[in-house]
Amino acid sequence: MVYSLVAQILENFKAAYGLKITDSSDLFLTEKNLLEFPMKLGRAAMGGVFQQLATSYEGAVIRKGNRKYKFHGLPNDESARAIRDPLCQGSCRV
Repeated sequence: MVYSLVAQILENFKAAYGLKITDSSDLFLTEKNLLEFPMKLGRAAMGGVFQQLATSYEGAVIRKGNRKYKFHGLPNDESARAIRDPLCQGSCRV
């Protein structure tokens, strides 16, 4: 079962990206694409799971009591700085 799944994934990968390696840069690009391909496949599968559950994916969310905290950016983003601002008390948005 696992080998047939790997063969199917490889065939889908080749159909999407092709498989032509002539030098080291092609090899690097193929390796990068091969690593990204299962991630995209996993995201699509998770989207299908949430669709079947009739809910949508909310992203990185933490619930504490009646409050919902959601990831809005990386620590260097303006939104992250506003959320850390003590005057905002966790409710500011940029």
